[in-house]
Amino acid sequence: MKNLQKIRAKVSELTAEIKRVNATRPPLDELEAELRQHLEIMARPMSALIENSVDSLTSGSFTYLTPETPAGKTDFAIGLALAALGVDHIVGVAVAQVSQMEGAPERMPVSEKEAKLADLKRERYSIELEEQTVIGTEPQRADVSGAAYIGVPLDIAIECELV
Repeated sequence: MKNLQKIRAKVSELTAEIKRVNATRPPLDELEAELRQHLEIMARPMSALIENSVDSLTSGSFTYLTPETPAGKTDFAIGLALAALGVDHIVGVAVAQVSQMEGAPERMPVSEKEAKLADLKRERYSIELEEQTVIGTEPQRADVSGAAYIGVPLDIAIECELV
Protein backbone atom coordinates (compact mmCIF):
# COMPACT_ATOMS: atom_id res chain seq x y z
CA MET A 1 0.00 0.00 0.00
CA LYS A 2 2.81 2.42 0.90
CA ASN A 3 4.59 1.61 -2.35
CA LEU A 4 1.38 2.32 -4.29
CA GLN A 5 1.07 5.72 -2.58
CA LYS A 6 4.66 6.58 -3.54
CA ILE A 7 4.05 5.48 -7.12
CA ARG A 8 0.86 7.54 -7.37
CA ALA A 9 2.60 10.56 -5.87
CA LYS A 10 5.32 10.21 -8.51
CA VAL A 11 2.70 9.89 -11.28
CA SER A 12 1.02 13.09 -10.00
CA GLU A 13 4.38 14.86 -9.88
CA LEU A 14 5.22 13.82 -13.45
CA THR A 15 1.74 14.77 -14.68
CA ALA A 16 2.16 18.24 -13.16
CA GLU A 17 5.60 18.58 -14.79
CA ILE A 18 4.18 17.50 -18.16
CA LYS A 19 1.46 20.14 -17.78
CA ARG A 20 4.07 22.79 -16.91
CA VAL A 21 6.28 21.92 -19.89
CA ASN A 22 3.24 21.86 -22.20
CA ALA A 23 2.44 25.41 -21.10
CA THR A 24 5.88 26.76 -22.06
CA ARG A 25 6.21 28.97 -25.09
CA PRO A 26 9.10 29.30 -27.54
CA PRO A 27 11.76 31.91 -26.71
CA LEU A 28 10.99 35.46 -27.80
CA ASP A 29 13.76 35.49 -30.40
CA GLU A 30 12.18 32.47 -32.13
CA LEU A 31 8.75 34.10 -32.10
CA GLU A 32 10.08 37.51 -33.12
CA ALA A 33 11.00 36.29 -36.61
CA GLU A 34 7.52 34.83 -37.07
CA LEU A 35 5.89 38.07 -35.88
CA ARG A 36 8.04 40.08 -38.27
CA GLN A 37 6.96 37.83 -41.16
CA HIS A 38 3.27 38.25 -40.28
CA LEU A 39 3.59 42.03 -40.01
CA GLU A 40 5.35 42.23 -43.36
CA ILE A 41 2.46 40.31 -44.92
CA MET A 42 0.01 42.70 -43.25
CA ALA A 43 1.95 45.67 -44.68
CA ARG A 44 1.25 44.51 -48.24
CA PRO A 45 -1.99 46.52 -48.59
CA MET A 46 0.14 49.67 -48.31
CA SER A 47 2.23 48.40 -51.21
CA ALA A 48 -0.98 47.81 -53.17
CA LEU A 49 -2.09 51.39 -52.44
CA ILE A 50 1.22 52.73 -53.72
CA GLU A 51 0.94 50.58 -56.85
CA ASN A 52 -2.62 51.86 -57.42
CA SER A 53 -1.39 55.44 -56.95
CA VAL A 54 1.36 54.85 -59.52
CA ASP A 55 -1.21 53.38 -61.92
CA SER A 56 -3.45 56.42 -61.39
CA LEU A 57 -0.63 58.85 -62.10
CA THR A 58 0.47 56.82 -65.12
CA SER A 59 -2.98 56.40 -66.66
CA GLY A 60 -4.47 59.72 -65.57
CA SER A 61 -7.45 57.80 -64.20
CA PHE A 62 -8.11 57.76 -60.50
CA THR A 63 -10.70 54.96 -60.53
CA TYR A 64 -8.20 52.70 -58.77
CA LEU A 65 -8.23 54.95 -55.71
CA THR A 66 -11.46 54.31 -53.87
CA PRO A 67 -12.20 53.84 -50.17
CA GLU A 68 -12.02 50.10 -50.89
CA THR A 69 -8.45 50.38 -52.26
CA PRO A 70 -6.72 48.20 -51.33
CA ALA A 71 -9.13 45.38 -50.55
CA GLY A 72 -10.80 46.80 -47.48
CA LYS A 73 -10.43 49.69 -45.07
CA THR A 74 -9.04 47.53 -42.27
CA ASP A 75 -6.20 46.29 -44.45
CA PHE A 76 -5.57 49.84 -45.57
CA ALA A 77 -5.46 51.14 -41.98
CA ILE A 78 -3.10 48.36 -40.92
CA GLY A 79 -0.91 49.05 -43.93
CA LEU A 80 -0.76 52.77 -43.07
CA ALA A 81 0.09 52.06 -39.44
CA LEU A 82 2.82 49.63 -40.43
CA ALA A 83 4.20 52.09 -42.95
CA ALA A 84 4.15 54.93 -40.42
CA LEU A 85 5.63 53.00 -37.50
CA GLY A 86 7.66 50.38 -39.31
CA VAL A 87 7.72 46.66 -38.67
CA ASP A 88 10.95 46.92 -36.64
CA HIS A 89 9.41 49.47 -34.28
CA ILE A 90 6.25 47.41 -33.72
CA VAL A 91 8.26 44.23 -33.10
CA GLY A 92 10.57 46.10 -30.71
CA VAL A 93 7.69 47.55 -28.68
CA ALA A 94 5.92 44.19 -28.51
CA VAL A 95 9.07 42.34 -27.41
CA ALA A 96 9.81 44.99 -24.77
CA GLN A 97 6.30 44.77 -23.34
CA VAL A 98 6.35 40.97 -23.21
CA SER A 99 9.77 41.04 -21.55
CA GLN A 100 8.41 43.28 -18.79
CA MET A 101 5.20 41.32 -18.21
CA GLU A 102 4.65 39.78 -14.81
CA GLY A 103 3.50 36.20 -15.02
CA ALA A 104 4.79 35.83 -18.56
CA PRO A 105 4.85 32.23 -19.75
CA GLU A 106 7.97 30.18 -19.20
CA ARG A 107 10.03 29.91 -22.38
CA MET A 108 11.65 26.79 -23.85
CA PRO A 109 12.94 26.06 -27.37
CA VAL A 110 10.54 23.81 -29.29
CA SER A 111 13.11 21.03 -29.78
CA GLU A 112 13.97 21.03 -26.07
CA LYS A 113 10.27 21.04 -25.16
CA GLU A 114 9.51 18.05 -27.39
CA ALA A 115 12.44 16.05 -26.00
CA LYS A 116 11.54 16.90 -22.39
CA LEU A 117 7.89 15.94 -22.92
CA ALA A 118 8.89 12.63 -24.51
CA ASP A 119 11.19 11.82 -21.56
CA LEU A 120 8.56 12.78 -18.98
CA LYS A 121 5.84 10.76 -20.71
CA ARG A 122 8.10 7.69 -20.95
CA GLU A 123 8.98 8.00 -17.28
CA ARG A 124 5.34 8.40 -16.27
CA TYR A 125 4.34 5.41 -18.40
CA SER A 126 7.05 3.24 -16.82
CA ILE A 127 5.77 4.18 -13.37
CA GLU A 128 2.19 3.45 -14.44
CA LEU A 129 3.33 -0.02 -15.52
CA GLU A 130 4.90 -0.48 -12.09
CA GLU A 131 1.67 0.77 -10.50
CA GLN A 132 -0.23 -2.03 -12.21
CA THR A 133 2.04 -4.64 -10.60
CA VAL A 134 1.34 -3.41 -7.05
CA ILE A 135 -2.24 -2.15 -7.26
CA GLY A 136 -3.90 -5.32 -6.04
CA THR A 137 -7.52 -4.63 -5.13
CA GLU A 138 -7.10 -0.86 -4.81
CA PRO A 139 -9.18 1.28 -7.19
CA GLN A 140 -7.59 2.40 -10.46
CA ARG A 141 -6.76 6.04 -11.04
CA ALA A 142 -9.23 7.61 -13.45
CA ASP A 143 -6.40 8.92 -15.63
CA VAL A 144 -4.33 5.73 -15.88
CA SER A 145 -3.09 5.01 -19.39
CA GLY A 146 -5.14 2.26 -21.01
CA ALA A 147 -1.96 0.75 -22.44
CA ALA A 148 -0.34 0.65 -18.98
CA TYR A 149 -3.52 -0.82 -17.52
CA ILE A 150 -3.30 -3.81 -19.86
CA GLY A 151 0.48 -4.02 -19.49
CA VAL A 152 1.75 -3.01 -22.93
CA PRO A 153 5.58 -2.90 -22.60
CA LEU A 154 7.16 0.55 -22.87
CA ASP A 155 9.04 -0.12 -26.13
CA ILE A 156 5.88 -1.36 -27.85
CA ALA A 157 3.82 1.51 -26.42
CA ILE A 158 6.37 3.99 -27.81
CA GLU A 159 6.44 2.24 -31.20
CA CYS A 160 2.63 2.34 -31.37
CA GLU A 161 2.60 5.99 -30.20
CA LEU A 162 0.63 5.15 -27.06
CA VAL A 163 2.97 7.15 -24.83
